[in-house]
Amino acid sequence: QTMNIMSHGCALVMKTTHKAFVYIEDGNGLGDGKLSGPVDVVLPASNEFQDGPYEVTTPFPASTSYAFTPKANGKVWAMMTSDLSSRTPAEIKALYLAVAPTFCFVTDLTVLSGVQSTVSLDGCSLTQGQTYIAHFYVEDGNGNDDGTVAEVLVRVAANLAPNHFGDSPRLATGVTGNGFSLSY
Repeated sequence: QTMNIMSHGCALVMKTTHKAFVYIEDGNGLGDGKLSGPVDVVLPASNEFQDGPYEVTTPFPASTSYAFTPKANGKVWAMMTSDLSSRTPAEIKALYLAVAPTFCFVTDLTVLSGVQSTVSLDGCSLTQGQTYIAHFYVEDGNGNDDGTVAEVLVRVAANLAPNHFGDSPRLATGVTGNGFSLSY
């Protein structure tokens, strides 16, 4: 037999394994039925990055920009840290260990499914030649911290570098056995 389970008024948290049980008994209502073992119900992340994030401009001490495309409508947060450790959604939302936590971040920015978004991290006061991580988090906007985290390693260029990339190099085509294309 097949039973359809619909979530009406129940906000199931995404990116979580839930347990489902089935109880069956006859029509006499004596409570003498049988309870099944648990069935894992794995829900995917509430939102993911379809493309990116990737650098759009060369990172300089004052600012840098990133582009990405979310898979679904939702919200995005972004921040920069000098600590090269990964961050959880809650830490990114709270700007935990963020550099310049009064300027160099984006919070609660609305994003649209399949539409490329660009965010600028400005006023960062980054150190030339230093390595940082730009942390990004995208979710469906329900505030359950059940979306996807992405990170980009950032190497800060000198402000007056004689040459720099207008757009940071990135894959322009899919990778095949015959090669690939970069755009910059």
